[in-house]
Amino acid sequence: MNYPDAVVVAVSLGAAVTDVARGKVYNALTFSAIALGLLAGLFLRQMSFWQSTTGLVGGYLVYLVPHKLGAMGKGDVKLMAAVGAWKGLPFVLFASFYILCIGSVLGLLVLAWRGTLFSSLQWVLATVVGSVVPWVKQPRNAAPQTPMPFAPAIFAGIAYAVYLEAVQGPFTFSSWI
Repeated sequence: MNYPDAVVVAVSLGAAVTDVARGKVYNALTFSAIALGLLAGLFLRQMSFWQSTTGLVGGYLVYLVPHKLGAMGKGDVKLMAAVGAWKGLPFVLFASFYILCIGSVLGLLVLAWRGTLFSSLQWVLATVVGSVVPWVKQPRNAAPQTPMPFAPAIFAGIAYAVYLEAVQGPFTFSSWI
């Protein structure tokens, strides 16, 4: 495991622990990781400063949308910006697939644990049908939102993406073609 991989795994693990324990991803962790990631882009030469900067901005912007929709906290957004500063935009985008898959499974487990899985799935199904079939009225969401710390899903997705890079090589945009 190289230095940037170790840093993003350690930072995301620290964020996951504090998110579960206190419901917060601390700025001291994310901002220091962002600053060190940009410095690493300047001096370590494992990634250029441009790649580090685009990773930072891309990671922030991709996760800002769910934050604005109320789906995740600002700490998760800053955590992904820090990951982008260390690993670049292709890594952020590829890792996001695994993060969202793991987050979905964890979300279903949390709903099941709290006893609201079936009512939530019923609401989702009725909403989908109501948006496709014109005569079916879309339901109101009567149930309150079920909060869940998302940093553990980010940690697991990042750890898996780091593993995949170790096995298959770095993620690049050319691997999408």
